[in-house]
Amino acid sequence: MTTRDGDRIHMETKPDGSMSGALERPDRTTVEADRRPDGSTTERHYDPDGKLVGTREIAPDKSSTFTTPPVTHPDGSVSVDKTDAGPDGRTTSHETSTAFPDGTTSVKTTSPDGSSTSQTNYPDGRGSTSVVQPDGTTTGRHFESDGRVVAETTTTPAGSSHFDKL
Repeated sequence: MTTRDGDRIHMETKPDGSMSGALERPDRTTVEADRRPDGSTTERHYDPDGKLVGTREIAPDKSSTFTTPPVTHPDGSVSVDKTDAGPDGRTTSHETSTAFPDGTTSVKTTSPDGSSTSQTNYPDGRGSTSVVQPDGTTTGRHFESDGRVVAETTTTPAGSSHFDKL
């Protein structure tokens, strides 16, 4: 947990060497943490109303994953965001997973260099993928339920595109 002026901290060390504690900030946000003997830590972050805004899992090498609780959107879809960071705290990837009311699922992962990958799976077994390169070139593929690629599209930053129906 990173502390700031005005923070109140309560920590308890257990016989096995693990620690549990809580940090309360002047803005009434709180962080509860559990540190295990191996050096890994779980932090639960809460807003001023006590609502969980996310959980951070920190490895002994200080790399981490921050995951939000599921969010239900007006269209009925539910999404979860996950952000990975290296030991230096810099984001290495951000992933959004979404489930739609019709059974469609989607996962989009973005990287700091601007590249991204997306995968969508439909209830009937069909699917699609999209890969965006750092230069903006985008390749999309559409699959039948048996995994066969039925179409591929590549678009470049200059606006040219190529479509293959396979």
